[in-house]
Amino acid sequence: MADDLRTDELLIAILGALEALPARIADAIAARSARASKVGAADRRAMELVPAIAEAVGSLRFTAAALLAQRSADPDLAGALERALGPPNARKLGRLLARAGGTLIGEFAVERVGASRDGALWRIVRVSKLADSRERLPAAVASVHD
Repeated sequence: MADDLRTDELLIAILGALEALPARIADAIAARSARASKVGAADRRAMELVPAIAEAVGSLRFTAAALLAQRSADPDLAGALERALGPPNARKLGRLLARAGGTLIGEFAVERVGASRDGALWRIVRVSKLADSRERLPAAVASVHD
């Protein structure tokens, strides 16, 4: 009888936890959605800006300050910087690049490649897709990926 009582108490506790589960799941989904919307806005800005930077400097290394100095010579870059950052400054640009660092943005990746006395050194790298790179692989190696 004592075992039956413990079993009943355990089942009541499990039932209580299960009843609370939908509310906890809803809270977790809401919190995740809030975080995703913040990240999403930064991602959208980076998705527009990174290709413009790649067009302006290719895969050359640059600092945020040096890129901003290039705005006057490149109206497309200036427009992309303004849309992504509002009134651009090196600190805002550096933060955006840091958030984008190590992630794939379209066909580009942002890499932090070092530091200089003027700030972090960045590079935009065009990332080849596996299908594109197969053309450069020996046939025996490429067939492994099929």
